[in-house]
Amino acid sequence: LEQNSTNLILASMYMDSKQDISNHLEKILTLAKFANKNHIPLIIGSDTNAHHTQWNSKTTDSRDEELLDTLIENDLAWANIGNTPTFLNSCDHHSIIDLTICNNLGLEAIQNWRVRK
Repeated sequence: LEQNSTNLILASMYMDSKQDISNHLEKILTLAKFANKNHIPLIIGSDTNAHHTQWNSKTTDSRDEELLDTLIENDLAWANIGNTPTFLNSCDHHSIIDLTICNNLGLEAIQNWRVRK
């Protein structure tokens, strides 16, 4: 994607909670390595199916820790701000499992991040 004569990698990812998260993390790292090597902003809209207190979920488990560790170890961030749920079902179950994952250049490109109701 090109914006104002600048390249941008914009991706969408669904991380099935029934699958091993390592396969999904490899895909994120492939994109991140390419983006960082080429100095391109990276923004990934992702349904992570991962809860973590770092992004204001109420619980954390080992899958969630693996995602957080991978993001931190590879200088990736999440743009989510606040504690508005990103998931809500008809039984009033809500959580924050959708993350906007980005590299530093991608984070700089994001303005006014929020959950729209």
